[in-house]
Amino acid sequence: MRPVPPSAWLLATATMLLAACGGSDGGGIASTPGPVPTPSPTPTSVPVTIFASPTPQEFASVGVSTTSAGDGYTPVDKDAKLADASFDPSLQPKIRYNAAGYYELQLPGAPYDRLVHYKGLVDPTPDNNFFQTASAPQNYATFITRRSTDLGFSYSELASWTDASTGRTGNVAFGTPTPVPAIPVSGTATYRGVTSGQVDVTYFDQLYGGYYFGGIGGYTTLNVDFAHSLLTGTLELYVPDGMNPRPVGTYTTLPIALASGANSFSGQFDTSQTGFNQFNGLFTGPSAQEAIGSWALPLMIDGQLHQAIGAWIAKREN
Repeated sequence: MRPVPPSAWLLATATMLLAACGGSDGGGIASTPGPVPTPSPTPTSVPVTIFASPTPQEFASVGVSTTSAGDGYTPVDKDAKLADASFDPSLQPKIRYNAAGYYELQLPGAPYDRLVHYKGLVDPTPDNNFFQTASAPQNYATFITRRSTDLGFSYSELASWTDASTGRTGNVAFGTPTPVPAIPVSGTATYRGVTSGQVDVTYFDQLYGGYYFGGIGGYTTLNVDFAHSLLTGTLELYVPDGMNPRPVGTYTTLPIALASGANSFSGQFDTSQTGFNQFNGLFTGPSAQEAIGSWALPLMIDGQLHQAIGAWIAKREN
């Protein structure tokens, strides 16, 4: 039995600490979800809880993943770099809720599998946010949600995940997509929310031994001009520093066009640094009350160039 992956714990912990403080491939957008089959129910004592009142559907998802992070369990070199970052929808997980009343997760290249509480937990409570797929051995396929309902989100969620079978880890945002006709075509709006991800700043884990990539998190802002079909996205990023988050910087995209007849957008950050640079998203909720997305960004930390990737969610404020 493998120990709890330190990198997965770090991503979850970093996100929670930041929230407590107040806070490309293929275009990067998953295809329109199809019908969800009704599988045979499996008994469970404590159901997995993600959304407050889910209905059967395959959620829209936007994510980014990498094979550079040691699969979330295996140490990396002290000077390891995040050398690959994919937004290809086929390399991100898909999530659905079925008519039998439970969630299923499809990891890249695998069939849908029931999402269950992490097998190392004894008597998990309904507010647990640490999950794995039912057929995987303990810790071989983890899925850690943000519990965004605690932040007032109704249609969007954020998660980090690992898959030891493929050596891939990533971050994904998912939710109920807004129908294209319901996306506003006039006025402006500001959306604010949270983001989390990983960055190739390595740290040495005394308990497990070896180096691992660190977590990165912070806040997201979208300024949307629906009348002119334009938006800009901003990330205010932090890295853990003991029990406190340490500011990294604020990064804004170049203006991003909203394509007519589509619920998706994609652009780049306004930066002179070289590396993976992308900002993707789509609107969620019946009338675009929220939004989800993913990103990759080269950035300077302590005078050194690093690469970060992550996912974000935001909700409309006005």
